[in-house]
Amino acid sequence: MAFRYPADLFTRAKIESILDWHHSNLRLGAGTFVYYTALAPFLGLRPRPDATKHAEKVLMQSLARIESVWLKGDAKFLLGSPQPSIADLSLVCEIMQLEMVPTPPSTITLMKKTWKTNTCFRRLLLVKTQL
Repeated sequence: MAFRYPADLFTRAKIESILDWHHSNLRLGAGTFVYYTALAPFLGLRPRPDATKHAEKVLMQSLARIESVWLKGDAKFLLGSPQPSIADLSLVCEIMQLEMVPTPPSTITLMKKTWKTNTCFRRLLLVKTQL
């Protein structure tokens, strides 16, 4: 379990910086995009194309940053770690909520599928072993 939140202070600081970044970037883009494309129509609220477009822009920039900064090369998990961290779980959960959007942006399907699959599969294994 220590790998989810590493004991090494240098690695922990990097994980903390990803988690801090997540709240004002990926969450802002993904949450707002899901709200205006899936939840608002379901609730009968008026569409806001300008807000949807802005949210999609923030979302695309966030996804690009994840891949270019924290998932370089053949990394299985963020920062090249051999195990998923709390940051991996947090970011993948945010991205997976986009599954409920009727037509998600095409870039989402192009994201490193191995990272999403590895993180989700690992999480399922951890939950199953704790039951």
